[in-house]
Amino acid sequence: MKSRSRLLLVLAALVVCGCGEMLETHFAIPYSRSPDWEGLLGEKPNLQAKVAQEVDKRFGSDVNTIKVPPGSGLRDEGLHLAARARLDEKADGPAQRLVYRDQEGRLLDQVGGHAIYQRNCLHCHGATGDGLGVTAPFLFPRPRDFRRGIYKFTSTGTGSRPTRDDLRKTIRHGLDQTSMPAYAALLTPAEIEQVIDYVQFLGLRGEFEHRLIQEAKDLADEDPDALEADIIEEDLQFLVNTWKEASERVVKPDTSRTPSSPESIARGRELFLGKTKEQLQCAACHGTRGRGDGATWIDLETFNHYVLGLDVSRERFKKLGEIAKSKNKKWGDDWGDPVRPANLSKGHYKGGERPIDLFWRIRNGIGQELMPAHSNLSSAQVWDLVNFVLALPYEPNLLAEGPAQPAPSTVAGR
Repeated sequence: MKSRSRLLLVLAALVVCGCGEMLETHFAIPYSRSPDWEGLLGEKPNLQAKVAQEVDKRFGSDVNTIKVPPGSGLRDEGLHLAARARLDEKADGPAQRLVYRDQEGRLLDQVGGHAIYQRNCLHCHGATGDGLGVTAPFLFPRPRDFRRGIYKFTSTGTGSRPTRDDLRKTIRHGLDQTSMPAYAALLTPAEIEQVIDYVQFLGLRGEFEHRLIQEAKDLADEDPDALEADIIEEDLQFLVNTWKEASERVVKPDTSRTPSSPESIARGRELFLGKTKEQLQCAACHGTRGRGDGATWIDLETFNHYVLGLDVSRERFKKLGEIAKSKNKKWGDDWGDPVRPANLSKGHYKGGERPIDLFWRIRNGIGQELMPAHSNLSSAQVWDLVNFVLALPYEPNLLAEGPAQPAPSTVAGR
């Protein structure tokens, strides 16, 4: 009972104080600011200071000071973010050790998602989740910037936050053909859950800052009442709700998967090539042979020159973007990072290889603009496209000149 009472005391302190704090360190790493910080508030120092104050008050000003606003929606009100917490913010002395009970009822030390993230993730995603870790300049695709709460591979609809299942799948299995490794063999299930907590924390903090910047950009800097308290609280609650409601926004097929057959694959091929009344533009990006070389994208030679060359500065992306714009071609994603359409002929899919994963990629799209959501298709049509995509690596003649060739019967069992 003493252990249970102690855990409840710690939880209550986090709820009341809204604060958890890591062990003492020799230096503090401040959170990086939103990319819109200077562009929208650069000439408004008073509003800059107010936005920073409001964000830091609720979430902390550096990565070693974790604050959790009451009602955040984070699991157990943020208990799993840090290893230690101060029960009284004004108290001197060491922070109190946090503990939790595992599924078998054992009382264990709380390692904390922050510590696990710092050990495994910051070198790519950055200490503050901005995607600017020390290895990031050398990676393609670029690591995700968590601060906007936007993810490419989700089961939820356009604009919705990912579910914990979405984040869990990415962390456990990694992303094929990227530098994101699979952590299923490197972290325990409990540690993966704690990393999810911290990623959600970084996303909520970054989104809150971004939303306040959008609120403040049109306000007068000299107005002492600008950015009213009720607006700030409404923005925070709106963002909290977007994360809480993610599981309710999972897109569920209204029909079970169509069995893979030559007929279904042929229908998917017609959809892919834009030969149906829906006039899909799949080939415009993925290419008429499905090799990721569609005519709407910058040519591969130019792309590789600026992305895979010796220059690792972000200025090269700006130059690539200018060239692509002059040629009316695509080159990057919603984050301003270079990407290429998937080469479907290889049978590797970043967001997962299960049929349902491909269903979500086609129906929900990727990001907000990179690959559009095809919500105008019926579930049966999406399943036909899924069957076609899964068959293509084994039967490349499906996209050869001339009529479609049936895929081998072994594909039906995938």
